[in-house]
Amino acid sequence: MKVLSRSLSLSLSLSLLALTACSQAVDENTSEGGGSGAAVGSAPAAGDEWRACSFKGKAIDCRIEKLEGLDFKIVWKDGVSDKYKFRGADPPVVAFEDSHQGEWHQVEVLANAGFELRHQQNGNVIFVGDPWKSCTYTESNKPSQTIGCRDGHDGLVTRIFWQDGKSDKLTGKEGSTILTDSRGGQWNREIAGNGNATFTNINNGNKMFVPLREE
Repeated sequence: MKVLSRSLSLSLSLSLLALTACSQAVDENTSEGGGSGAAVGSAPAAGDEWRACSFKGKAIDCRIEKLEGLDFKIVWKDGVSDKYKFRGADPPVVAFEDSHQGEWHQVEVLANAGFELRHQQNGNVIFVGDPWKSCTYTESNKPSQTIGCRDGHDGLVTRIFWQDGKSDKLTGKEGSTILTDSRGGQWNREIAGNGNATFTNINNGNKMFVPLREE
């Protein structure tokens, strides 16, 4: 693979490392990563930044440590950790290798939401994001449910990552407030003066509320 410019590679690797190490850590615990021997590290010191991460939809906080060059280490809040080596890039693909020779590719980057990595051999997915926002999901004729979420935006695409591991990808059209989800459902987006967003399903009345900032 080609090597990216140092600034771009570093930016991508920092996000990837969080995701990669996350998934590797879980792979080690569940024996799904195809390698032997778990790399376990001590818990991060107080004051270190924790991120809202997930592995295969299971939420667990993680922390990123930069190593030599573009290599990195991910430490999970349960104490498990692993290292990842930068192997090169051929845009839009950026590749890393974990300690069990597993290959991970960055598959999506959304502003304000975080990064996603996918294991090329077993399909496992790691996500590393920002702190959770206090969002709500309301089904018609049912009480609202408060649940943590993160939202990301890339052109006409909006993606909402929920703390329970689910996600919604909404695609809009230029000049329209109507967005279509991956199942064909249509949502009307309303942006309040304070930047908070409400998405209303046109067909069933379900609502998603996403504040501009975390509380």
